[in-house]
Amino acid sequence: AQMQEVESRFQQGVLEEFRQKVHKIKPVFSFVGLTQLTELAEQLEKNCREAGSMQDISPLYLEFKNIYRNFLPVIEQEYSRLKA
Repeated sequence: AQMQEVESRFQQGVLEEFRQKVHKIKPVFSFVGLTQLTELAEQLEKNCREAGSMQDISPLYLEFKNIYRNFLPVIEQEYSRLKA
């Protein structure tokens, strides 16, 4: 659900709201030990502050999204385990 909000803000082109959603999802990656995603999220946040448009951060976001998709089973498994 959080990643859908990130994607939605990206598609809407609202840079500051996108940055806020990336910031909000970042602890999830840290909690399950996905340091690569945490680092990419931090870089996205930084780039949002410096970017003039979504186009400026698009390549990094696409990389972030692809890695997220690869790790989605790990995230879901950890979430289920912690909920139990």
